[in-house]
Formats: sequence, structure tokens, C-alpha cells
Amino acid sequence: MEIPPALPFLLDGATGTNLIRQWSSDLCVPEYIRRHPKELTALQQAYQQAGCQAVYAPTFGASRPALAPFGLEDQVETLNRELVELTKQAVPGLPVGASISPSGLTLHPYGDAAFSELRTAVSQQAKAAKAAGADFFAVETMTSLAEARAAVLSCRKLGLPILVTLAVDEEGKTPSGASAVSCLVTLQELGIAGFGLNCGSGIQAYPELIRELRPFAKVPLIAKPSAGLPGSDGSYAMSPKAFAEGFVPILQAGAQIAGGCCGTGPEHLAALRELVDQFDFGSVQGPRDHHDLLLANGVQTFLMDDDNVEFTEPLRCSVDMADELLALEEDSRDVILVEVHTPDDALQFAINAHFTRLPVCFYSEDELSLKTALLLYQGRALVDSQSPIDRPVLERIAQKYGAVVF
Repeated sequence: MEIPPALPFLLDGATGTNLIRQWSSDLCVPEYIRRHPKELTALQQAYQQAGCQAVYAPTFGASRPALAPFGLEDQVETLNRELVELTKQAVPGLPVGASISPSGLTLHPYGDAAFSELRTAVSQQAKAAKAAGADFFAVETMTSLAEARAAVLSCRKLGLPILVTLAVDEEGKTPSGASAVSCLVTLQELGIAGFGLNCGSGIQAYPELIRELRPFAKVPLIAKPSAGLPGSDGSYAMSPKAFAEGFVPILQAGAQIAGGCCGTGPEHLAALRELVDQFDFGSVQGPRDHHDLLLANGVQTFLMDDDNVEFTEPLRCSVDMADELLALEEDSRDVILVEVHTPDDALQFAINAHFTRLPVCFYSEDELSLKTALLLYQGRALVDSQSPIDRPVLERIAQKYGAVVF
């Protein structure tokens, strides 16, 4: 199944905030929803009646690390299977997306998790969701580029379409400091079907954030904002009419996949359906410049002039590269040329990569070492065309990880 089958495309609204009025720290949302199937079915059918073209299964928070605090880490397969199957039964004929949320793990050096742990957390959940009949993956509310990449790389192996949305502040930054644009530039090269924002900043910030993304987007842009901020009683005050009115400038900015997050119910989506049906998407104008030499690290994006790229002297990898990388910040060169001779070199650079704000080009004589470097690099890198790996192999490795042979 192709997702989206056509544009514009309407996703659903919130699930948790519609089913659970009183939140507490000891509440496991996927387990609660599993115990209240009739309430979920009624909500999802209401979304279908409102005109939504896809519904998310409530598997948000159903990965092993997220379930562990509740003692349910051994219920990953069961929870994901039952919640996807329940959703498929509730809305026959509609595509069902398996929600993949942050796991709660944090990548080294900001936390204790290795990148492989982030991928494993998603892989177990995604396999169970696909086996239960999920039609696509909704990687949502991501707060770091590393976890979003881990989710995409894990889900991609299963062959289903992937939509990715981030939670960012009004400046377009994730809590980990990555810009939405750098995440777009990195993730769209990995073969995702759509990219955008959900939850996070208020709906008022969305038009400008979508406008910033649009010049760089090769995939449809998604907007799934919340209905304002919750009050002291946990309720959301934004009416369906106000929500739809707030969405007009978002569509004008270039979003083509719409939906709602916290506080949005079937009435909000019905109002949004009416707006989408009436909106003239052909009138949306704006720059859409696709640049071959557009790079990103974990924080920012770099638009390179491919005729005037200057590389640093080759940098050898070591356990502690902080001083060398910081010194390169004072250089006038454009790109750090990193020599990766072994998989250990790749790991050592990944551990130290946060010390630099420059883009990276990898040189390697070894296929496994190059693959490891590109796997662990949280951004979009260059690959040195002078690397003595056969050019077709070099191109294939670079393409797999969204890099550019230069």
C-alpha cells in the first residue's frame, strides 16, 4: 500500500487525550487502552466518519524500554499485535499506521544507550505491528535526530511506508538541539514517505516552521498540531472551528498531510476535513530548491557550493578527538575529512562527533568501516570519491545511508 495514496491526505487526531482524562505517572497508556477496547473502537470509527483517511493504532509507548517501568517489557509483541488488530477491525478499509514513539533511551554521550539499542527497541515493536497487519509506520513525537534515524532504519527493513514527525519548539528545535530542517535533510534521504511536525509548539508556530522546511522538502510535509495547551483539569480549550482556522496558514505554507495531536477529537478532524476539501492546494507558491550538495549534522544544515568545497587535512580517529575537532572549528575549511580505517575508528568518531559543528566527509578503504561510519553518523555526510572501494559499491553504500559521493 502506498502512503499517502494521493495528496492532500488527512490523518487522525489524538487518542490518549480522548480516552484518558486523568493522567498519572503510573499509568501505562497502551495497556489502559487494551483494557478498554470498546472506547478505542468508538473513537476510531468516529475519526473514520469525520473523513480521516488513515488511523494510528495506539502503540505509542509500546516499545520494550517504554514498557519496562510498568513491568510490561515482556508484553511488546502482545500489546502491539492486539492494538493493531483492534484498530484494523474498527476501521476496515482504512490504512492503519503503527505509532512508534520515543523509547526513553538517550544516545551516548548524553545518555547511556548505544545506537544499536535505539534500533533494537524499535525493531521488536515494528515487527510485531507489521505481523498484525499495520499498513505503515508513524514515527512520531521524536525529540532527537538519533532516535528518529534509529526508528527509520529499523522500520525500513520491513518494507512499509514511513511517516516521521518531530516535536519541536517555536524555533524549530528538538529538545536535543537538532533543527527540524537538519532532520528533514537527513531523514528524507533514507526513503521516508513524509516528514513534518506533531505536538510540540502551539499551532500558531506551525506556519513559519512548515515554511522553513518547504524549500528543502523532497517528500510531502506533515502538520499534526495539538489543540492548544491543556488547562489545569487536562482539557484543551481550542474549538474545532478555531483549530481549522488556525490550519489555514499551515496549508498555505505548504503542508499537504494534515491531522491533529493532543486535545483534537473527531469534531476537530471533521472541521479540518471540510477545510482540506475546500482549500486550493494549487495556489500554494514558494521556493522548492532541491540541492544535491545539501549536508547536515545533528544540529544544523549546510548548503554547499560543489565547485568551492574546501576540506581539512585528513583527520585520524582516536578515543579522545575533542581538542582536534574543536580546533577545526577555527579553520576556514568547509568540511572535515575523516579517515575511517576500521569499525573501531567509526565508533570513536561517532562518540566524539558532537564536538564539531562542521559537516563531514568520510574516506575509507574498507566497506564495513565505511558502512559503520555512515550508520553511526547522525546527519547527512559526504563520502570521498577517492576512497579505493569500487565506485558502484561506494555509491550503493552511500545511497543506503543517505550520503553523497563527492
